[in-house]
Amino acid sequence: MITRAQALDLFQSDDLIGIGMEADRMRRHWHPEGVVSYIIDRNINYTNFCTEYCSFCAFYRAPGSPEGYILPKEVIYEKIQETLDLGGTGVLMQGGLHPDLKIEWYEDLFSSIKARYPIHLHCLSAPEVTNIAEVSSLSLRDTIARLRDYGLDSIPGGGAEILDDAVRHRISRLKCGTQDWLDVHRTAHQLGMRTTATMMFGCGETLEQRMNHLELVRNLQEETGGFTAFIPWTFQRENTSLGRFVKEEATAVEYLQTLAISRIYLDNFENVQSSWVTQGLKTCQMGLRFGGNDVGSIMIEENVVSAAGAHHRASEEELRRIIRDAGFVPKQRDTLYRTYFLNERDVWADPSLTVGGSDPHRSAPIRTPTVKERCKKPRLHVHHVHLSHARLIAGKGDLRFVAAPTGVGVCMLRTVYRVDGILHPTERIARLGKILCQRVARFAPLRALVARSGQTQLPPRAAGRVDDLQSLVGMVGIA
Repeated sequence: MITRAQALDLFQSDDLIGIGMEADRMRRHWHPEGVVSYIIDRNINYTNFCTEYCSFCAFYRAPGSPEGYILPKEVIYEKIQETLDLGGTGVLMQGGLHPDLKIEWYEDLFSSIKARYPIHLHCLSAPEVTNIAEVSSLSLRDTIARLRDYGLDSIPGGGAEILDDAVRHRISRLKCGTQDWLDVHRTAHQLGMRTTATMMFGCGETLEQRMNHLELVRNLQEETGGFTAFIPWTFQRENTSLGRFVKEEATAVEYLQTLAISRIYLDNFENVQSSWVTQGLKTCQMGLRFGGNDVGSIMIEENVVSAAGAHHRASEEELRRIIRDAGFVPKQRDTLYRTYFLNERDVWADPSLTVGGSDPHRSAPIRTPTVKERCKKPRLHVHHVHLSHARLIAGKGDLRFVAAPTGVGVCMLRTVYRVDGILHPTERIARLGKILCQRVARFAPLRALVARSGQTQLPPRAAGRVDDLQSLVGMVGIA
């Protein structure tokens, strides 16, 4: 743990590489397994009407503007369905602060989504929550509790910008203050919800004001432990009124330095995200050696930052490539960083490492193997395994094969797909060798795969690893 004064010294230092090395050491402390995670989700901006007129925002429209909108529920449903079809596990839903949308509107929306789709709802920044409480004449605690009860799963860290009231008065004087933002997240944590913390820097703040932000989130994390991750990014000036006064955006060096110092100073945060949305893929990749252990989402859709001039795009394959090329193992996670989905490589999961029953729809945490165990078994870079007694998980894209022992030496095979961290069967269980295949848009070669009768047993441990789906297909004797 370093002090505030030491962190300020780092901000004033020109030893970028030394700072990065220390941040990388801190990353290894939290994540010694060498995994870098990412998520497949979508940003849904349900309205752009907003009463706050923030000078750094190019997305909002004033109430009554002909360019303003409120998305119909049917459109939101279509976006969620498309997200699931692309392998997504959650949606991040945020919008402007609408003066007429009371809590009943959100309760109806969230409950109807949950009734239709098994998806994680990571929604509503702190300013939105305070606005809902105000227009609905409710306390902050009652507002968050009701939203949680109707389907809200977690709260994003948006609306933080810089947690210093002097900065906030200059760039977003109508938006909630520093204490309001902290109160939303503290209350959510007290109610059992997890949230993220963010920081938008490079908007003309001083280093002291930047440190005020870091100190506040570190203190709140020490108090509640409710933050899952810290996500810093840089102000994008294009098309914004603030951009007329802030003439230059933060450089890649300043970004990497701030990312690294955040990782060092926020020693009670498990995850720190390296951003490609504002910085691009190459700087994001460098950030993985400056303390970052996550690259965020492929962002099927994003409207707010892009309106201010950030037009970077990335596919799942590109994110996995930059992670690999930086020397890490890419793993898909869920919104709360609880689950690593196995992808492209097949891992033998030892049932002795699982905890909890055999409920196939329940995540069972895996304890960390001892050094002796690691020497005997292939390392398993997984936080949770769905299907507690699964021996093998294989596949690409949205398709997963799970072989589970029946106890009589014959395995059962199940064709499954991912939804919100749960492996859902698409066909009834069949004996291994009689594989039931379903057309999956993201894995075209399987369309031609036909079911073949017969009963085949997996070789013992199969050398402990199967490298790809074709190896699995050959192993069970499918033509």
